[in-house]
Amino acid sequence: MSEQRIALFEKEGRGTGHGATYVPGRALRDMPGAGRLHRFACSRCGGRQIVLPSDVEFAVFLLEYWDPFTLDLQEHFPLLEVEKTMWLATLLGVTHPRLRDGSPAILMTTLMVSKRSAGGPRWVAIDVVSSHEAQRSPSDANRIKSEYWRRRGIEHRIEYSTGLNSHKAMHLSSLFNVAESIVNHGISRSQRSAQRAVLNQLKVRTGSSLLVLCHQAADANGLARAACVAAMRELIALGIVECSFDVPVLLSQKRRDVRLRLPLGGANVEREARNAASR
Repeated sequence: MSEQRIALFEKEGRGTGHGATYVPGRALRDMPGAGRLHRFACSRCGGRQIVLPSDVEFAVFLLEYWDPFTLDLQEHFPLLEVEKTMWLATLLGVTHPRLRDGSPAILMTTLMVSKRSAGGPRWVAIDVVSSHEAQRSPSDANRIKSEYWRRRGIEHRIEYSTGLNSHKAMHLSSLFNVAESIVNHGISRSQRSAQRAVLNQLKVRTGSSLLVLCHQAADANGLARAACVAAMRELIALGIVECSFDVPVLLSQKRRDVRLRLPLGGANVEREARNAASR
């Protein structure tokens, strides 16, 4: 079975390519009986489809997606050097995962992330584990993968995730859809008008919550309140308005706790929005 799977992976090019051409080690058909499955397109990955089988993986994906230093993400990266991972298991004195017929399984790293750095792009290998297992020792498979990546000079870490059970993960999930919509469809004239109104209100108000500021901006400019609330979320998704995600209600934050990332002004807003959307 192991030889057949390796041959299949090589034939299908799994684990090869970058950006839009990357082929993950796990296909949708390999995920029977999975938990809450997440299937979506991602501009940061060249617009290709991403399939993640659980909330814990999706939450870590979102954290890395929102990191401004992230260049590319590759989910379920297969370690096809099975003989090497078997040798590492023997070296470490641990048990290598096996298939039903007893042959060695292909190990997979949950997420490979390319990061921008002063010396050029660098890769980080991340294996995702439920936070319920945080008190346990790393599994044999993760110990093997950690040693594998260490020997290749690539940073490896185990990320313990609570899935979408944190305020931050829920906000990032919602804002992900906002950011991707802007990348795919651009910013309309009405959206720009609402964004300018919100930013101008942010300039003159200090004590009100973001939601109250949205309503004030709408009332002062004859706009729908919902349009200005959407504009605030768009500005947050683009990174123009920087605020905390560790709060129950995103727009309940006070203006004094929020930072603007660019000078105020219509032309600057439009230019920065385009740049952020294409990042």
